[in-house]
Amino acid sequence: MVWPLLALAGVLLPVVDAAAHRLCPTRSPTLPAAEAALILLGVVALLPGAGGSWTSALLSSLILAACYLTLFLISRGFGFGDVKLALALGAVVG
Repeated sequence: MVWPLLALAGVLLPVVDAAAHRLCPTRSPTLPAAEAALILLGVVALLPGAGGSWTSALLSSLILAACYLTLFLISRGFGFGDVKLALALGAVVG
């Protein structure tokens, strides 16, 4: 249920990156993708027989975003769009 959302973001992000040369323009799909991923994972966690935990997805999202934020602060190779993207990736992978 959440994987199609990630696939859609995975298709949209290269298009945005190619057009704007960055992942955090004004209307970037990174934050909405992270919000939707966390909301959908929360809904799925309420279903009977759910295989994952919403709290682990949330913690994974926050930890990965914190690591990317650290890299953003100490490196010029990472932009803030990468930090926002890490929220969604951490949620789905966690």
